Amino acid sequence: MKKLFILLCLNLLATYTYASCCSFELAYIPEVLNVPSEETLSACLKVNDCDSLFLFTGRMIRAHERRNLTALSNNFEHILSIIKKKDKSDTNSLKIVYLYATFLERAGESTVSSAYFEYIEKNSTKGSVLNILAKIGVVGIKKSVLDLEQVKALVIEKIDQNSFTTDEILSILIRISSYLSVTGGYSFSQNSSILPLHLLDDLNPELYYIYLNKVVLFLAHEEEDKRFNRFFSKAVAVYETLPKEKYYKYHLRLKSSVSTANGQYNDALKESEELVKLSLETSESLEHVLEAPPRYSPSKYQNIRAYATANLYQTRVKPGLDPVKKAFDLYEMVYKRKLENSLKSVNGLIADRLFHVQSYEINLLIVGCYLYQKTNDVSYLSRAISVLDGNIGAGNYYWANARSFARSNDSFLEDLLVQRVANNSLSLINSKTLLSSIFSQQETLKNQQEKILANYPGFSSNLSQNGSINLNEVSEWCARDSSAILAFYMADGAQYRLLVTPDTIDIVDLDAVRSKALSLTDQLQTISNPKAERGANADASRELYRLLFSGIDFLLPPNVHIIATGKLESVPFPALRREAEGEPARYLGTEVAISRQMSINSMRVLRDQEMAPRYKYPLGLAPTFANESLQAAELRQAGFILPPLFYNTKEVKRLEERGPGTFFYGEEATLSNYLDNVADHSIIHLATHAISSQVDGLRSRIYLAGGKEKPGELFTSDIGDQTLNADLVVLSACETGSGGRHATEGRISLTKAYLAAGARSVVSSNWAVDDFATAVLMETFYEHIQNGKPPHQALQLSRKAYLERYPNAAPYKWAAFEAYGGMKPVVWDRSRSVWPAVRYGSLALISLGLGAAYFRRRRKALLRA
Repeated sequence: MKKLFILLCLNLLATYTYASCCSFELAYIPEVLNVPSEETLSACLKVNDCDSLFLFTGRMIRAHERRNLTALSNNFEHILSIIKKKDKSDTNSLKIVYLYATFLERAGESTVSSAYFEYIEKNSTKGSVLNILAKIGVVGIKKSVLDLEQVKALVIEKIDQNSFTTDEILSILIRISSYLSVTGGYSFSQNSSILPLHLLDDLNPELYYIYLNKVVLFLAHEEEDKRFNRFFSKAVAVYETLPKEKYYKYHLRLKSSVSTANGQYNDALKESEELVKLSLETSESLEHVLEAPPRYSPSKYQNIRAYATANLYQTRVKPGLDPVKKAFDLYEMVYKRKLENSLKSVNGLIADRLFHVQSYEINLLIVGCYLYQKTNDVSYLSRAISVLDGNIGAGNYYWANARSFARSNDSFLEDLLVQRVANNSLSLINSKTLLSSIFSQQETLKNQQEKILANYPGFSSNLSQNGSINLNEVSEWCARDSSAILAFYMADGAQYRLLVTPDTIDIVDLDAVRSKALSLTDQLQTISNPKAERGANADASRELYRLLFSGIDFLLPPNVHIIATGKLESVPFPALRREAEGEPARYLGTEVAISRQMSINSMRVLRDQEMAPRYKYPLGLAPTFANESLQAAELRQAGFILPPLFYNTKEVKRLEERGPGTFFYGEEATLSNYLDNVADHSIIHLATHAISSQVDGLRSRIYLAGGKEKPGELFTSDIGDQTLNADLVVLSACETGSGGRHATEGRISLTKAYLAAGARSVVSSNWAVDDFATAVLMETFYEHIQNGKPPHQALQLSRKAYLERYPNAAPYKWAAFEAYGGMKPVVWDRSRSVWPAVRYGSLALISLGLGAAYFRRRRKALLRA
């Protein structure tokens, strides 16, 4: 009996061992997960009562380590079948979904991972660590500047309140650090770096080490802040307690950064070179890296970027240009490959921001500018601008090419729309959304991406081959229409101004005036307020013009195409004043024809694309409103009211008087009529209301009539459901050029949506516009458009005419509208088309024929009676 009892106990012990063989503690940071080996997981398959949820989770994690995206998703599909039986708020299930979303993000599937993060945020306990981590994921991927600042404040507040355990706080800090720029990360570290000074009993050393890495890397970028050495000493002490094979690469990267910060440049080069070799699994010389770049991987290319930086610092050891040239080539390869990878997976209005190298592409411009100034070889500057231009305008460049390709290929258009539908569904997650639905749309999106890349190689190759910019050729473009490209590139602690004219290629560093320019830009946001102090705005406007245009005022030709990044995107350029204090006002927007551009290449593609509108005349809509109250809570504008518009009907009537077109007024200006006609016209004019979301630009919207129901809403995210053939779209409404600011792609607005939908040019407003002033401006604007002026020139002349008529008018009335896109004269056939007559004549003949047939049948019936 005793022997039987012992055997039974051994059997139970064996069963327990196997049952728990695939169990492990779920962590929020993948690096600290301690997952059973592949062999152990495989053995678990033979045990009936093994926890299958952890089994497939373990296999999913191992698939991520092997960079096997197919196996990753296959295992998650098994997990879905298990957790669908559990409550949606089950913490373990949500943790596993969170891990899967993190893996997808690191693999470059940002759109899909964002949907899973939103699912977790909607179904987890508000304020819990999982809820905050998911919120960070959503905000970080969308890179909404406003929300990112708010999440940072929330995190600091939670730390101060001691709401979480130390490990949970570390997990949150590590997560949010992944989305911060160097400057933002340094500032954030100053707020949160007190934590590592207190080693607590429950501190996970692996989490602590990863967090110390983040702090040291941020602090090491500030040459005057020597605290990084203190934190590095702590990191070394913790590293000694960890498994070396797991964290050796981490430590090499950290050592290289610290060596650089301490001026030990040879050590930094050796350490970064060893790190790259380990990443690429090679012992050969790294010269072949440039000759045969490895397949894109964020972690690998992050290490190559660190190697480029180490080469750059070699100039402090052995002066000369060779290390700088090598660093430039490496930087170019890193950011070019990143761009190529991004362009393959653009699904929405903007390019997805992948979990990429934690550095801006402006590094390449800094080095390229230096080499250009030292060698006078403009190719360095051209190559740097090519990559930088591609990244800041990737979304619109992709869609401008896609729409052009779609106009001549119906099957491509169908595939593109299927992809858009799947993508849009992933951006609309709510508390009722099922995980299985997200996974289904994920698979649809993946299949469509692969189909487009495989079936339309011409489109894919066109994206990469036409992305290069030759500044000498750009100068030749400018000579054709007496124009200039004026670009303000701004990123972490750097600001450059590029000017290209028919006879000038000039680039200067504006970092010395950066802080003052940003302050004045913030101040000038009050220019949209009718009650703002005009004198103060006038002084700020003159000062900002002086700072931004110093040394080039006399070089500006009649037409200037402006690219502005970062906060400078919000500068009201038409309202900037050129006169000296005490002189009569002279405005940039009345003396120069300004257009605004997303990038040089997107402007080129939009300018050169072939349009084929069915009707070469306007589509105009002017709905009426009667103080409709809207519940736009997601815009943080609950209770917003659409007041009556008194001049929009007159505005469109004046357009109708200029020639044939399709026009809808009042209750007929519906969303349905818009959708039925918008793809067919060369000019689209919407005189209506709009709301701009500063939270999520994809939720900005235009309002049209809704019949007996509430007003019809046209969202930014829905505008691209049709490919337009319009030379010109005029959004005569409030804030149509404004929107939530994406950290790298700039403002996500209705303007950008219409350009992505295929419009060549868009005229939109930067603030809430005056109804009467807008009607006056538009009448003059269309007069110049019909006389063959491109949109930016027509706007300049209409501003000038308005000020001549109302010389004391404040800029908020006449400076809100700007022109975006390809600036060419608009196709507008003002002759009376025969087709409406034929159409209505045919209908009349058919009616007459039916009437005659009816009366013949009636006559015969009477005779028979």
